[in-house]
Amino acid sequence: MFRRIAGEGLSQAQKFVEIGHYDFCPWANRYVYWLKQPIGWFLLAAIASAAIGALAVPQGWFVCGIVTAVTLLGIAWPSFSMRGLQGELCFSRRRCYELDSVVTTVTITNRWPWPVWGLMVDGGFDEEGNDDQCVPSSALARVQGWSQTSFEFPLRPQRRGIYPLRPPQISTGFPFGMWTVRRPVSVSEELIVWPRCADLKSLPLFDGDQHYSGGVYSDRAGSDGDLLTARHYRVGDSLRRIHWSHTARRDRLIVCDRQSACRKSVALFLNSAHFATETISDSQFLDWAVRVVASLTREFRDQGWETRCWLDGEWLVVDSSTRSIQRLFDKLARLQPGESDGSADDAIPLQSTGGLKVLVTSTPAWTALGDNATPTLLSTIRAIVLDDTDQLVTTSKLKPSVLDVTPRPWTRLDVMRDLHCRMTQSGERNGHDGRNVN
Repeated sequence: MFRRIAGEGLSQAQKFVEIGHYDFCPWANRYVYWLKQPIGWFLLAAIASAAIGALAVPQGWFVCGIVTAVTLLGIAWPSFSMRGLQGELCFSRRRCYELDSVVTTVTITNRWPWPVWGLMVDGGFDEEGNDDQCVPSSALARVQGWSQTSFEFPLRPQRRGIYPLRPPQISTGFPFGMWTVRRPVSVSEELIVWPRCADLKSLPLFDGDQHYSGGVYSDRAGSDGDLLTARHYRVGDSLRRIHWSHTARRDRLIVCDRQSACRKSVALFLNSAHFATETISDSQFLDWAVRVVASLTREFRDQGWETRCWLDGEWLVVDSSTRSIQRLFDKLARLQPGESDGSADDAIPLQSTGGLKVLVTSTPAWTALGDNATPTLLSTIRAIVLDDTDQLVTTSKLKPSVLDVTPRPWTRLDVMRDLHCRMTQSGERNGHDGRNVN
């Protein structure tokens, strides 16, 4: 009985709370939003006290004078203090991965002889808000007069990008907090946040009659692998390849030919326009696609593959040098959702390259490609399709063929789950049996 009464009371209280938060007059917001600021109430108090002094009792003028003086002091003090301040922001390193800890240093120079309190670093590290509604990232302690003070705090970027995401600012509302004054902070060097990579245990095996792995040898003459044949010496052959037993037996120089190492090629394709119409935010969907491309590229490169990436119309070659992988990851960090032109493949040059082709795409884009491309072209593509459960169920109700695209994608990843664990498991499973994973 008591629980039922308590439950009914709680539900009634929730209704009252909802009524209290309901906007009954949205048309009047622009006229009353200034009351959300503390200075608005001070101005309202000054007007009310002035009206009382003019119409009722003269003591109202005294109250009006005090309120006005406090208001002017609350506006002038932070404005005057900010004129003598200068800020600079720097990071402990140039590049990092998502969720890595980076030490951020803010240096404040105070040219006034008196100290300054109540400083905050606003914005720059989050995507919410704007220049007028910045979210404080860190509060700073007292800054001595005629000094240069440095403050350090850790930063863990949640997603890829170029940090600060927005121009950072220092702000102060001291002493009363009724008026906040901001000033931009100079950035000595930007922080490039790379996409987080999953640790793939091994490269997956793909269907076909070729060995897609590093360290494979062919029966063409070279200088690696097992012995193939013996032949007569030709000018330019290395003396280390001379077979001395055959040379002594035939009384002329005989050299041995070995196998040559094969270096397989792979091309990865990513079009940001494929992720411009998803049910969850475009940036979140594209972030997962970028992480998949980064993980595969790093693994293929480490295994000695000749790797190329096609990103929104630009080819990037990834070789064994550190500079090439940095150039690719910098490009992935800056990649933003594009606009689709409505075509099936959005001008992806799938037919312009040989070797292994890996396409990272979304469910609608893969469905459109399956409906319009030729079976011969589809048979050469290894597609990694990203989707979320709600979007997949909704789309499959409208078009049942979404789950039965022919040919089926090589693997399908759900971004609403732990995609890093899913990628690792998918790579291991495909590496063992070479089958499609859905």
